[in-house]
Amino acid sequence: MPGFMAEHHDRLRAKFEPLVEATNQLAEVQVMAALTLRLARLTKAAPLLAEAGFKEETQMLFRGALESIVNLIYIMHVGPIIEGRSSNELAKQFMAYGDVAYQKLVNIRNAESRAAFKKRLGMTDEQIDKRIAEINQKRISALANGCATDRWNKKYTFQRMAELVQKNLPPYVFKNMGEIIFSCFVTVNSAVHGDSLSLRTQYNELKNRPLEIKTANYANYADVMGSITLWAWQMIAEYYSETKWLNEFVQDNLRIELDRRIEAAKQEAARTVVLPPWIPAQ
Repeated sequence: MPGFMAEHHDRLRAKFEPLVEATNQLAEVQVMAALTLRLARLTKAAPLLAEAGFKEETQMLFRGALESIVNLIYIMHVGPIIEGRSSNELAKQFMAYGDVAYQKLVNIRNAESRAAFKKRLGMTDEQIDKRIAEINQKRISALANGCATDRWNKKYTFQRMAELVQKNLPPYVFKNMGEIIFSCFVTVNSAVHGDSLSLRTQYNELKNRPLEIKTANYANYADVMGSITLWAWQMIAEYYSETKWLNEFVQDNLRIELDRRIEAAKQEAARTVVLPPWIPAQ
């Protein structure tokens, strides 16, 4: 699936990018395009780590993909149902949180930020003061429009949004798969990044020495990420009433990808299976 999504990205882009550009003034379109592109990039990178056997590092990309698809499905599908607000409103709020996070960064590193404005942009102290005032005002507006100081949705934590997505899956997300995937964010074992639980899991599983690199193939994470990226494309297709086209496109081309995999598996089996001496070779 990740190979399929990577191989056909340009064809999907050629189909939908003109539609995106024609409606790009809408906040929900900007969010759909940005998160779908993020998923496409993550899905393209995941097989490189998975095939090399770096399980935990593949999971880091998987977490990024999950965060992207939870935000996307919540904004476009679940949020309007749960909160009674439009996708456009939720998308504007999602993007506005960037102003909160940016103001926090500028405020924490005030001296460094001022130096960067001077060096990189050639701004005067007066211009910098005006810029910082604008940044502060944007933060105030974002907070007034529903953002929290530490997340874009003041009403729900990210874990709660993942739970709501899990319980209100769009029709194109296979129910069993969706419930399993989104449970990663609503259980206590959701740590898949560089924290102590993740590192403890890695050492316990691989039994490596302190600085020894040991690998364990975990290519199925890359396959799951390919499915997640397909969900994003299906959301775009639904938005532009092109679901029928996308379903036909996927069915036709995925069949080719599956045939390739079957043939590759046959060749791999032929290379690696060694018959015992008492079975005559054919």
